[in-house]
Amino acid sequence: MIAANMSKADGAFLCPECAKDVILKKCRMKVDHFAHRSPVTCQYGSGETQRHRECKTAIYDALAKCENVTKLELERHLKEVRPDVSCYVGDVPVAIEVQISELSYEAILRRTAHYARKKIYVLWVAQWNPELDNAERYSPKVWEKWCHAAYFGRVYYWTAGSLVVPYHFDPCLLDVPLSEWHNENGDEMSAGGFTRFSKRFRTPARGRPLDIARDFGRCDHSGFVGGKMEVPPCRLFKDHYGKFDHLRLRPKAAEPVEENALSRLRGEGLEEDESCPW
Repeated sequence: MIAANMSKADGAFLCPECAKDVILKKCRMKVDHFAHRSPVTCQYGSGETQRHRECKTAIYDALAKCENVTKLELERHLKEVRPDVSCYVGDVPVAIEVQISELSYEAILRRTAHYARKKIYVLWVAQWNPELDNAERYSPKVWEKWCHAAYFGRVYYWTAGSLVVPYHFDPCLLDVPLSEWHNENGDEMSAGGFTRFSKRFRTPARGRPLDIARDFGRCDHSGFVGGKMEVPPCRLFKDHYGKFDHLRLRPKAAEPVEENALSRLRGEGLEEDESCPW
């Protein structure tokens, strides 16, 4: 049931999660939506922002116009998870999760594992922000670091319609200024005067725009553990273009060698509890 396609005369309306009454809100300045009556006790009735509603609704509207997209639905109830948008793209069952607020690392792992067991391929996307193009020093959030690892060196940011832009986080070089002084014995001392890789910051590298309905396909990921980051065996909806360099729009920065991280594209280790339920 889509709020934009309904009128108040079609009521009453019930939340599919908690079965309580919800109010249809027809808005001029915002996206039409349903809202719970106060006090809100349903987990799906609290915390959604206007930006989140706009993003998932725009993706839904764009995919509804694509001939290869079928069984399209907003917020399909799948017991443990409820994707913002779900559909078949060709013959691939897809769940699209729009990340606006800062979702915890544990929640991302849990939801991704649920989709894998249901044989659903998940696409995590965030809303684009200008800092990605304007900042030489960018501090990725934990969920961005996880997506970067899981999707083989890219994070997808939604821009409009069914378009997303991939970004790779290049190493960020910091200048350590030269400092000279004399110690108490009059000896000349110096420090700095070199560059080093930052542990906190990265330099975002933009890729070319991709269409969710055209440029993506299934990826059975066997998972890996690298340092403190874990990517469990999962099913991802990923672009077709291999290494990020095939998408990169600007020259590549020097990268340090990454150790103790192994990723595989075979589907080994995936546990299943059911087939895609729609």
